Amino acid sequence: MERCEECSFDYDEIARDEIPGALRALGLQYRDMLGDRDDDLLRAHPLPETWSALEYACHVRDVFTVQRERVLLALAEERPAFPSMRREERVTEERYNEQQPTQVGREITVAAESLAAALESLDEDAWSRTGIYNWPTTRVRTVEWIGRHTIHEGKHHMQDIDHLSGRQLVLDQVNLVVHDMEATLTFYRRLGLAIPDDSVWRTPTGAHHAEVTMPNGPTLEFDSVELARSYHAGWREPEGGGSRGVLGFKLRSRNAVDDRYADLIGAGYPGRQPPYDAFWGARYAIVQDPDGNDVGLMSPSDPGRRSGPPAV
Repeated sequence: MERCEECSFDYDEIARDEIPGALRALGLQYRDMLGDRDDDLLRAHPLPETWSALEYACHVRDVFTVQRERVLLALAEERPAFPSMRREERVTEERYNEQQPTQVGREITVAAESLAAALESLDEDAWSRTGIYNWPTTRVRTVEWIGRHTIHEGKHHMQDIDHLSGRQLVLDQVNLVVHDMEATLTFYRRLGLAIPDDSVWRTPTGAHHAEVTMPNGPTLEFDSVELARSYHAGWREPEGGGSRGVLGFKLRSRNAVDDRYADLIGAGYPGRQPPYDAFWGARYAIVQDPDGNDVGLMSPSDPGRRSGPPAV
C-alpha cells in the first residue's frame, strides 16, 4: 500500500473509475480557490523557501498537462523514460508568481479536463501500460498509477496552500510549566536541545522563562510556576502524579534512540519506557524530565517494521 505520511493520501483508496472525476473536481477546486482569494495573499511568501499559493497552483496546472503527455507517450511507446518536468526551473522561467490568478484557474480546469478525458477513454490494457518515472525515485509506473499520483499532487498541494493561508492550524509553541528552571535546563540540554543562556530570563520574583525554537519551526518554552500564574489565571498544580501527555522528539536513527535513552538514564533521569520496536515502525522510548513530564524519543518510521496495533 502506498500512502503519503504528510497529507494522508492513500493510493489504494480511490478506484480506477473514480480517477477522471477526482481530477475534474480538483480542477474546479483550484479555480474556485484562485477566484476567492486576494491577489496579494496568493502571491505572498509567508514561509521561507516555500512557493506562494499562486506558484503551487501554476505547478499543479503544469502537472496536469505533463501527466497527460506522459500517458500518451506510454500508449505510443514501449516503457518510455518520462523526461523531467523541471518543476523548480519552471517557477522562475515561466514567472509563475506574475501570472493572473483567474487565468491560471481557467487553465487548470482545462488541463484537468484534458487529462481526465484521456484516461476515461482507456481500455484495460491501456491502463496497464508502463513508463519509467524518475521522481522521487526511478521506478516503472503504470498509467493507472500516474492517474492516482496526479490526484495526490493536487490534494497535497492544496494542503500546502491551506497551510500558507492559515486555514490549517499550525503547532507554534508548547509551554511547559516547571518548578526548577535550572534543573529543567540541565535535563533538556542533556537531551540535546541547544538552549543558549541569552534565551533565558530570570527575575527576583521567580518569574523565569526560557525557550528554544525547534528546527521544524515550533518553539518549546519553559515557564516557572510564578510566571504561569501571571498570564494564566486558571493555572493549578496538577492533581495526582504522573504525566497525561508525552512530549515527543524525533532522532535521526534507531541506534540514536537507544544511545540517548542510555545517556539520560545514566545521568539519573527516570526511564518510563525502555527502547523497543513500536508497531508503527519506529524505535521508541520514554524518559521523565525533572517535573515528571514524559519525554518521548522516536526514530523515523520504517514501513518494513510496521505491524498491526496491539490488542487492548
